[in-house]
Amino acid sequence: MAAAQERVIGPVEPSAGLTADGLLLLWKLAVRLPHCDSSAEAEAVVAQATTGIDQTPAMRQAIAETVAAAIDAIRDRDRLRDLAICDPLTGLYNRRFMEEELDRQIQEMTRLGRPMAVALLDLDHFRSCNQAHGHLAGDLVLRSMAVLLQGFRQGSDVPCRYGGEEFVLIMPSATAIAAAKRLDPLRCRMADMGVHHEGRPLQPVTASIGVAEFPTHGASGTAVLAAADAALYRAKRAGRNRICVANPADFSVKNDHPACRYRA
Repeated sequence: MAAAQERVIGPVEPSAGLTADGLLLLWKLAVRLPHCDSSAEAEAVVAQATTGIDQTPAMRQAIAETVAAAIDAIRDRDRLRDLAICDPLTGLYNRRFMEEELDRQIQEMTRLGRPMAVALLDLDHFRSCNQAHGHLAGDLVLRSMAVLLQGFRQGSDVPCRYGGEEFVLIMPSATAIAAAKRLDPLRCRMADMGVHHEGRPLQPVTASIGVAEFPTHGASGTAVLAAADAALYRAKRAGRNRICVANPADFSVKNDHPACRYRA
Protein backbone atom coordinates (compact mmCIF):
# COMPACT_ATOMS: atom_id res chain seq x y z
CA MET A 1 0.00 0.00 0.00
CA ALA A 2 2.85 2.40 0.83
CA ALA A 3 4.41 1.82 -2.57
CA ALA A 4 1.09 2.49 -4.27
CA GLN A 5 0.66 5.75 -2.37
CA GLU A 6 4.18 6.82 -3.29
CA ARG A 7 3.23 6.50 -6.95
CA VAL A 8 0.30 8.83 -6.37
CA ILE A 9 1.83 11.52 -4.21
CA GLY A 10 5.30 11.58 -5.78
CA PRO A 11 6.46 14.63 -7.78
CA VAL A 12 4.84 15.19 -11.15
CA GLU A 13 7.41 15.42 -13.92
CA PRO A 14 7.01 18.42 -16.28
CA SER A 15 6.13 17.39 -19.84
CA ALA A 16 5.11 18.99 -23.12
CA GLY A 17 1.59 20.41 -23.12
CA LEU A 18 1.38 20.97 -19.36
CA THR A 19 1.22 24.53 -18.13
CA ALA A 20 2.17 25.68 -14.66
CA ASP A 21 -1.53 25.72 -13.76
CA GLY A 22 -1.86 22.19 -15.11
CA LEU A 23 1.04 20.96 -13.02
CA LEU A 24 -0.47 22.62 -9.94
CA LEU A 25 -3.80 20.86 -10.60
CA LEU A 26 -2.06 17.50 -10.94
CA TRP A 27 -0.20 18.08 -7.70
CA LYS A 28 -3.45 18.91 -5.87
CA LEU A 29 -5.09 15.78 -7.26
CA ALA A 30 -2.09 13.65 -6.25
CA VAL A 31 -2.45 14.94 -2.68
CA ARG A 32 -6.24 14.57 -2.42
CA LEU A 33 -6.94 11.31 -4.24
CA PRO A 34 -5.18 8.90 -1.84
CA HIS A 35 -7.58 10.04 0.91
CA CYS A 36 -10.70 9.03 -1.06
CA ASP A 37 -12.67 6.06 0.27
CA SER A 38 -13.56 4.62 -3.15
CA SER A 39 -12.79 4.87 -6.83
CA ALA A 40 -16.15 6.59 -7.34
CA GLU A 41 -15.19 9.28 -4.86
CA ALA A 42 -11.81 9.70 -6.59
CA GLU A 43 -13.52 10.19 -9.94
CA ALA A 44 -15.91 12.73 -8.40
CA VAL A 45 -12.96 14.68 -6.98
CA VAL A 46 -11.34 14.77 -10.43
CA ALA A 47 -14.59 15.85 -12.10
CA GLN A 48 -15.02 18.70 -9.63
CA ALA A 49 -11.40 19.83 -9.89
CA THR A 50 -11.37 19.86 -13.70
CA THR A 51 -14.77 21.47 -14.33
CA GLY A 52 -14.40 24.40 -16.74
CA ILE A 53 -10.72 23.69 -17.44
CA ASP A 54 -9.62 23.43 -21.06
CA GLN A 55 -7.62 20.22 -21.16
CA THR A 56 -4.97 19.49 -23.75
CA PRO A 57 -4.35 15.88 -24.83
CA ALA A 58 -1.23 15.82 -22.64
CA MET A 59 -3.23 17.13 -19.67
CA ARG A 60 -5.95 14.51 -20.14
CA GLN A 61 -3.33 11.77 -20.26
CA ALA A 62 -1.59 13.06 -17.15
CA ILE A 63 -4.90 13.23 -15.24
CA ALA A 64 -5.82 9.70 -16.36
CA GLU A 65 -2.46 8.36 -15.16
CA THR A 66 -2.83 10.16 -11.82
CA VAL A 67 -6.35 8.79 -11.32
CA ALA A 68 -5.27 5.25 -12.28
CA ALA A 69 -2.44 5.31 -9.75
CA ALA A 70 -4.76 6.66 -7.06
CA ILE A 71 -7.38 3.98 -7.71
CA ASP A 72 -4.68 1.30 -7.51
CA ALA A 73 -3.68 2.71 -4.11
CA ILE A 74 -7.31 2.71 -2.92
CA ARG A 75 -7.76 -0.91 -3.99
CA ASP A 76 -4.53 -1.93 -2.28
CA ARG A 77 -5.69 -0.22 0.89
CA ASP A 78 -9.10 -1.95 0.71
CA ARG A 79 -7.46 -5.34 0.23
CA LEU A 80 -5.28 -4.81 3.29
CA ARG A 81 -8.29 -3.70 5.30
CA ASP A 82 -10.23 -6.81 4.25
CA LEU A 83 -7.32 -8.99 5.34
CA ALA A 84 -7.34 -7.28 8.72
CA ILE A 85 -11.07 -7.61 9.46
CA CYS A 86 -12.19 -10.74 7.60
CA ASP A 87 -11.82 -14.42 8.48
CA PRO A 88 -9.86 -16.04 5.62
CA LEU A 89 -11.73 -19.37 5.77
CA THR A 90 -15.34 -18.19 5.79
CA GLY A 91 -15.11 -14.64 4.46
CA LEU A 92 -17.14 -13.39 7.42
CA TYR A 93 -15.95 -10.58 9.66
CA ASN A 94 -13.46 -11.78 12.26
CA ARG A 95 -13.50 -11.50 16.05
CA ARG A 96 -11.51 -8.28 16.09
CA PHE A 97 -14.03 -6.53 13.83
CA MET A 98 -16.94 -8.06 15.74
CA GLU A 99 -15.78 -6.61 19.05
CA GLU A 100 -15.33 -3.16 17.51
CA GLU A 101 -18.69 -3.38 15.75
CA LEU A 102 -20.46 -4.33 18.98
CA ASP A 103 -19.17 -1.16 20.61
CA ARG A 104 -20.15 0.97 17.59
CA GLN A 105 -23.64 -0.49 17.42
CA ILE A 106 -24.21 -0.07 21.15
CA GLN A 107 -23.33 3.62 20.84
CA GLU A 108 -25.70 3.95 17.89
CA MET A 109 -28.56 2.04 19.57
CA THR A 110 -28.07 4.14 22.71
CA ARG A 111 -28.37 7.29 20.63
CA LEU A 112 -31.50 5.99 18.89
CA GLY A 113 -33.02 4.45 22.02
CA ARG A 114 -33.34 1.02 20.38
CA PRO A 115 -32.45 -2.53 21.47
CA MET A 116 -29.91 -4.79 19.83
CA ALA A 117 -29.82 -8.57 19.79
CA VAL A 118 -26.61 -10.59 19.75
CA ALA A 119 -26.73 -14.28 18.83
CA LEU A 120 -23.90 -16.72 19.53
CA LEU A 121 -24.08 -19.86 17.38
CA ASP A 122 -22.07 -23.00 18.02
CA LEU A 123 -21.99 -26.11 15.81
CA ASP A 124 -22.93 -29.22 17.79
CA HIS A 125 -20.47 -32.15 17.92
CA PHE A 126 -18.22 -30.40 15.42
CA ARG A 127 -15.13 -32.07 16.83
CA SER A 128 -16.50 -35.50 16.05
CA CYS A 129 -17.15 -34.38 12.47
CA ASN A 130 -13.50 -33.36 12.17
CA GLN A 131 -12.34 -36.65 13.67
CA ALA A 132 -14.58 -38.76 11.43
CA HIS A 133 -14.06 -36.95 8.12
CA GLY A 134 -10.94 -34.80 8.51
CA HIS A 135 -10.29 -31.09 8.85
CA LEU A 136 -10.94 -30.35 5.19
CA ALA A 137 -14.47 -31.65 5.63
CA GLY A 138 -14.80 -29.60 8.81
CA ASP A 139 -13.70 -26.49 6.92
CA LEU A 140 -16.39 -27.21 4.35
CA VAL A 141 -19.03 -27.34 7.10
CA LEU A 142 -17.80 -24.02 8.50
CA ARG A 143 -17.97 -22.40 5.08
CA SER A 144 -21.47 -23.81 4.56
CA MET A 145 -22.57 -22.26 7.85
CA ALA A 146 -21.07 -18.94 6.76
CA VAL A 147 -23.04 -19.08 3.50
CA LEU A 148 -26.24 -19.71 5.45
CA LEU A 149 -25.52 -16.75 7.72
CA GLN A 150 -24.80 -14.46 4.79
CA GLY A 151 -28.04 -15.47 3.11
CA PHE A 152 -29.99 -15.13 6.34
CA ARG A 153 -28.83 -11.64 7.32
CA GLN A 154 -31.26 -8.76 6.94
CA GLY A 155 -30.70 -5.03 6.78
CA SER A 156 -27.81 -4.02 9.03
CA ASP A 157 -27.22 -7.49 10.53
CA VAL A 158 -23.50 -8.26 10.90
CA PRO A 159 -22.44 -11.95 10.65
CA CYS A 160 -19.02 -12.80 12.14
CA ARG A 161 -16.88 -15.81 12.89
CA TYR A 162 -16.11 -15.71 16.60
CA GLY A 163 -13.56 -18.50 16.47
CA GLY A 164 -13.44 -22.26 15.95
CA GLU A 165 -16.97 -23.45 15.27
CA GLU A 166 -18.61 -20.40 16.88
CA PHE A 167 -20.31 -17.58 15.00
CA VAL A 168 -21.86 -14.30 16.10
CA LEU A 169 -24.73 -12.42 14.50
CA ILE A 170 -25.20 -8.79 15.55
CA MET A 171 -28.81 -7.70 14.95
CA PRO A 172 -29.34 -3.95 15.48
CA SER A 173 -32.82 -2.75 16.47
CA ALA A 174 -33.97 -6.33 17.25
CA THR A 175 -35.17 -7.67 20.59
CA ALA A 176 -33.88 -11.01 21.82
CA ILE A 177 -37.24 -12.74 21.36
CA ALA A 178 -37.70 -11.36 17.84
CA ALA A 179 -34.15 -12.44 17.00
CA ALA A 180 -34.78 -15.96 18.34
CA LYS A 181 -37.88 -16.30 16.18
CA ARG A 182 -35.96 -15.12 13.14
CA LEU A 183 -33.08 -17.47 13.85
CA ASP A 184 -35.11 -20.65 14.17
CA PRO A 185 -35.52 -21.18 10.39
CA LEU A 186 -31.74 -20.85 10.11
CA ARG A 187 -31.28 -23.49 12.80
CA CYS A 188 -33.68 -25.80 10.96
CA ARG A 189 -31.88 -25.27 7.66
CA MET A 190 -28.56 -26.05 9.28
CA ALA A 191 -29.94 -29.33 10.64
CA ASP A 192 -31.34 -30.27 7.22
CA MET A 193 -28.37 -29.11 5.15
CA GLY A 194 -26.67 -31.91 3.28
CA VAL A 195 -22.93 -31.29 3.03
CA HIS A 196 -20.88 -33.56 0.77
CA HIS A 197 -17.13 -33.98 0.86
CA GLU A 198 -15.27 -35.94 -1.83
CA GLY A 199 -18.57 -37.29 -3.08
CA ARG A 200 -19.70 -38.59 0.31
CA PRO A 201 -22.40 -37.08 2.54
CA LEU A 202 -21.20 -35.86 5.92
CA GLN A 203 -23.06 -36.54 9.13
CA PRO A 204 -25.67 -33.84 9.84
CA VAL A 205 -24.35 -30.96 11.93
CA THR A 206 -26.79 -28.96 14.03
CA ALA A 207 -26.35 -25.63 15.79
CA SER A 208 -27.10 -24.44 19.31
CA ILE A 209 -27.82 -20.74 19.68
CA GLY A 210 -27.78 -18.31 22.60
CA VAL A 211 -29.38 -14.88 22.23
CA ALA A 212 -29.02 -11.81 24.43
CA GLU A 213 -30.24 -8.24 24.15
CA PHE A 214 -28.80 -4.80 24.77
CA PRO A 215 -29.53 -3.17 27.17
CA THR A 216 -31.74 -5.78 28.88
CA HIS A 217 -29.00 -8.36 29.38
CA GLY A 218 -25.97 -6.09 29.48
CA ALA A 219 -24.86 -2.49 29.06
CA SER A 220 -21.72 -3.26 27.05
CA GLY A 221 -20.74 -5.47 24.14
CA THR A 222 -18.74 -7.72 26.45
CA ALA A 223 -21.65 -8.11 28.86
CA VAL A 224 -24.21 -8.86 26.14
CA LEU A 225 -21.89 -11.39 24.53
CA ALA A 226 -21.32 -13.06 27.90
CA ALA A 227 -25.09 -13.29 28.41
CA ALA A 228 -25.49 -14.86 24.95
CA ASP A 229 -22.71 -17.30 25.82
CA ALA A 230 -24.50 -18.34 29.03
CA ALA A 231 -27.70 -18.88 27.05
CA LEU A 232 -25.77 -20.93 24.49
CA TYR A 233 -24.44 -23.27 27.17
CA ARG A 234 -27.94 -23.64 28.57
CA ALA A 235 -29.06 -24.70 25.07
CA LYS A 236 -26.22 -27.23 24.98
CA ARG A 237 -27.15 -28.68 28.35
CA ALA A 238 -30.81 -28.88 27.34
CA GLY A 239 -29.98 -31.20 24.44
CA ARG A 240 -28.43 -29.03 21.70
CA ASN A 241 -30.01 -28.00 18.37
CA ARG A 242 -32.12 -25.33 20.02
CA ILE A 243 -32.24 -21.62 20.83
CA CYS A 244 -32.22 -20.12 24.31
CA VAL A 245 -32.51 -16.48 25.31
CA ALA A 246 -30.36 -15.07 28.12
CA ASN A 247 -33.30 -14.87 30.52
CA PRO A 248 -34.38 -18.50 31.10
CA ALA A 249 -38.00 -17.46 31.59
CA ASP A 250 -38.24 -15.67 28.27
CA PHE A 251 -37.91 -18.10 25.42
CA SER A 252 -36.56 -21.46 24.33
CA VAL A 253 -36.77 -23.19 20.98
CA LYS A 254 -36.60 -26.95 20.71
CA ASN A 255 -35.89 -29.04 17.65
CA ASP A 256 -39.28 -30.34 16.53
CA HIS A 257 -38.98 -31.27 12.86
CA PRO A 258 -40.69 -30.84 10.52
CA ALA A 259 -42.78 -28.10 12.10
CA CYS A 260 -40.00 -26.53 14.18
CA ARG A 261 -42.58 -25.32 16.71
CA TYR A 262 -41.76 -22.84 19.45
CA ARG A 263 -42.05 -23.99 23.05
CA ALA A 264 -41.81 -22.00 26.25
